[in-house]
Amino acid sequence: MLDPFSCLSIATGAVQFIDFASKLISKGIEIHHSAHGMSVEHLELEAVAENMLQLSKTLQTAEQRTKQERQERMQRQLNENIHEICQACNKSAGEFLVVIDDLKIAGKQSGWRSFRQALCEVWGSVEVEALAKRLDRLRAQLNSNLMKSRQMDHTETLNNLDHRTQAVLDRISTMARTNESWQTEILTAIYRQGMNKYDSNGFRALSEGLSKQAKAQWANLMAPKLINRLRFPGMFERHARISQAHRRTFDWIYLPPDAEKASWSNFVTFLEEDSDLYWITGKPGSGKSTLMKYLSDNRHTMKHSRQWSGNTELLRAGFFFWNSGSDMQMSELGLIQTLLYECLKQKPNLVKVVFPDRWRMCELYGDDLHPWTWDELLQGFKTFCKITSQSSKLLFFIDGLDEFHGKHEDLIELVQTLAKSPNIKVCVSSRPWLVFEDAFKTGASLLLEDLTFSDIATFVESQLSANRHFKELRIRDLEQARNLEIQIAKKSRGVFLWVRLVVESLLQGLMNSDRLSDLQKRLDLIPSDLDGFYASILDHLDPFYFEHASQLFQILREAQGSLSLLDFSLADEEDPDAAIKAEIQILSHKDRAHRCETMRRRINSRTKGLLDVPTLEHHRAEAEFLQLDTLKVEYLHRTVKDFLQAPAVWRRIENGTHPPFDPCLSLAQAFLMKAKDNGPDRLTGVDENMWHIIEKCDTYIRKAESRTSTTYPAL
Repeated sequence: MLDPFSCLSIATGAVQFIDFASKLISKGIEIHHSAHGMSVEHLELEAVAENMLQLSKTLQTAEQRTKQERQERMQRQLNENIHEICQACNKSAGEFLVVIDDLKIAGKQSGWRSFRQALCEVWGSVEVEALAKRLDRLRAQLNSNLMKSRQMDHTETLNNLDHRTQAVLDRISTMARTNESWQTEILTAIYRQGMNKYDSNGFRALSEGLSKQAKAQWANLMAPKLINRLRFPGMFERHARISQAHRRTFDWIYLPPDAEKASWSNFVTFLEEDSDLYWITGKPGSGKSTLMKYLSDNRHTMKHSRQWSGNTELLRAGFFFWNSGSDMQMSELGLIQTLLYECLKQKPNLVKVVFPDRWRMCELYGDDLHPWTWDELLQGFKTFCKITSQSSKLLFFIDGLDEFHGKHEDLIELVQTLAKSPNIKVCVSSRPWLVFEDAFKTGASLLLEDLTFSDIATFVESQLSANRHFKELRIRDLEQARNLEIQIAKKSRGVFLWVRLVVESLLQGLMNSDRLSDLQKRLDLIPSDLDGFYASILDHLDPFYFEHASQLFQILREAQGSLSLLDFSLADEEDPDAAIKAEIQILSHKDRAHRCETMRRRINSRTKGLLDVPTLEHHRAEAEFLQLDTLKVEYLHRTVKDFLQAPAVWRRIENGTHPPFDPCLSLAQAFLMKAKDNGPDRLTGVDENMWHIIEKCDTYIRKAESRTSTTYPAL
């Protein structure tokens, strides 16, 4: 198919030729009889008619094809039409050349008159007149095709508008329609009442109508604003940090239990029928949180749950407890607040009923900034569950009950109360502690480590086979390679985290071109339990870096297990007066990124994976806009935190550092530097975040002073 520029070039030449010929002779071309027994004019008229018929058929069938196919077909048709016109022009040019040769033979007269007379002598006046008509048809047909081609180009340009621009236009259109509806209702009220300046009833009706519309518009704006007040920092952080399930793992959860394997309750039955609660339990590191994330996000969960919900609306919400996070991430308050937030996001019209007192405050003062209380949230949650009992079904996923900071009996009572509601299902997960076993063992449940052997084998095979060196070893000795994979799965005893660490160790060996026998020795030397594995990692930390690693462990523990990578870099300053010397100015994004990347490399090299550090490479595309404060340093897993904080291990870590190091003093300096990073204008104003930073700084200074009985007046 010719490109648009080629078509335009050919068409331009054709137009020039036709204009030249028209000016030259003013009438038509000789009529020759064809082999079909018709004149050339008749044949051309027939071709034009067929051309128009084809275009007509194309238009009639265009709606039955996709937009792209229709455009391509029309473009091909136009190209063919232009090509036919060009052939007709070539034919006419050939005929002109023949006539000119005849004129040369007829004599050497020159000038327009002699040429016209000679032409008439060769062709005759009737033929000349036919030529003019023929040229007019060619011009008209060419113009029609060129106009159609140009129209298609414009249409394609419009269709290729950026979708984000189109979204803005749609938004503006919606706002315009809303305003138009207001205007229509006002005009309708005026028209119906026949209002005049003495018509008090008409004015009353108009006033009521305007008031009603204004309240509705205000409610539409206030509802999402009030719902967003429920959101707290880190609400979905835990969910985001949980690893995605490896492909082809956990698929069995949507299948009937295999009679030959360990006994477990059918999860699909729980979703589709009136079962109220399902308990997922397992060893530390067995993948409970990963499975819970897989279930809560999976479309199959919603598909099966709709068998239970029937014609009523199905709402889904979840919460993932995290004992390394903030207080809200491991409390009942955070649980209820998150569930309410997710539910009301799906049913925003209910917020004024769920929180009537707060809604009235918003009506009076435009907003309500008071912090949420437990009583208010609990009452609101009960109200929501009650008013949706007939119209909706609620499906809740609550992960990590054992990571709740409080009395587990209180949490269990809350969960069981929820599950008793006929329109609510609850899926929970926890370690197999006795308090949870006594509460949930009689209901639907599964023990995860009994069901994941094939998943672990799949994961191991997939990870190792992706390595080029292991592929080569597998080709040479398939049996030994396969035996190594099976041994890893068996030795794991259902602990996915252990498998992940072992595979990373083997991949490190493959980088050193380890033989299969070397890999086998590596596997044999790795303890089969997580605590033993962590102890082995701690024992093999580089002695040169052990003091620095001890400092990092202590800083993270004092920060309650979660600290941004940037804050960590500020706390890791060697100069004890760095915070005092720091100028009051905002760090550039380049400086922040450099600090974060440097700190990431330090933590990785010192702790050998016991602390989990985000990788900046994942954010290169958005580096200019990335909020580096959101990149958090965490324990690799809760089991790492438990291991490091065991009394004997922690004494070893504390003994690895020497005065004047103090983690509280390091954190106090970090937050002082962070306060200065905000700039002088914000230091003099009222800013909630600034006061939070100053409060943190003061807290850590006081802790440092109480530990060492030393004051720090400079700080």
